[in-house]
Amino acid sequence: TFSGPFKLKGVNLKSDVAEGIQYKGDRGQINQLMSLLFDNAVKYVNENGRADVTLAVKDKKIVFTIRNTCEELPSSPPERLFDRFYRSDESHTQKTGGHGIGLSVVSSIVQNHGGTVRAQYTEPDTIAFIVTL
Repeated sequence: TFSGPFKLKGVNLKSDVAEGIQYKGDRGQINQLMSLLFDNAVKYVNENGRADVTLAVKDKKIVFTIRNTCEELPSSPPERLFDRFYRSDESHTQKTGGHGIGLSVVSSIVQNHGGTVRAQYTEPDTIAFIVTL
């Protein structure tokens, strides 16, 4: 679903998805979780940037990571990105739209499933969201 929007931005999209992974949870919520994370990456990845998606099992837990380059990393600490209505930079609201609730919903869905989600800034221009279920 999201490969088209990435392609339109000239993004180099790579995926590394382990085969045979199964998860028992609320299908609608998990679909919403993935949709929100991919939508966030499409909004903030820079033109001709890079996005990487991985799905693996580590220590008997499923780990989903979506990592993308961006023009500029948020000025706030990564954990603040999950606060409802929090916007680290007003210019992001004007450029990309939205109301600052998507990542808050992601956090709620992950918590409802007994997992964790965290954001991480890497390299000078890369942000990653890591979901562990």
